[in-house]
Amino acid sequence: MPGNIPLSGAVQAKLVWSTPAGPQSLNILHFQKVGVQVVNQAFADAVDAAIKGAYTSSALTQAIKSTVSLTRVEIRDLGSNSNPWFLGAGAAVAGVAVDDALPPQIALCVSLNTALRGRSYHGRTYLWGFTETSNDAAGAIAAPTASAATVFMETIRTTLSGGTTQLTLGVLSRFTTPAGQTETVERPLPILTPVVSCATRDSRWDTQRRRADPGI
Repeated sequence: MPGNIPLSGAVQAKLVWSTPAGPQSLNILHFQKVGVQVVNQAFADAVDAAIKGAYTSSALTQAIKSTVSLTRVEIRDLGSNSNPWFLGAGAAVAGVAVDDALPPQIALCVSLNTALRGRSYHGRTYLWGFTETSNDAAGAIAAPTASAATVFMETIRTTLSGGTTQLTLGVLSRFTTPAGQTETVERPLPILTPVVSCATRDSRWDTQRRRADPGI
């Protein structure tokens, strides 16, 4: 994360997942915009519609508990610390799975791959809200669920890169003080590296401990 350092041309998107009790989980994504784009309410609505469309078309809704909804997508321009959030106004999209929910801290990790090597150029998104039918007989992630999660992120990447949005999904990174450096140094600017593919690398469930308790 870039802290309070602005990053020209970058856009942050917040996917808000909710239950009847209120907001429960967030996914934060970053994008590079073209220079002429203005991040406003109309733009937020377009991004909101595209991501909710990807959620539906990927069939990920089939694996998500019916009480869990992708409520909205919020966006802001990271070019200035004073830029506001704009909240997508589209209707919430609920999952359709009706069997028992997995514990709230259980998550599926989708890797965001760039063309560069190293930890600073590798991103992850942890999806949430799954039910018992997303387990296979061995207790691992069922293949259809893993596929739907990958398609969801890939559809976000490819759909938002065109049309009226023209956003390039990226991995936002910053570098810490170099090894062996002990004196205070100016923190370098964050960088945003384009994502070239998304993948679910294995069938093991991950854990997001901060999601074990209700709320964000």
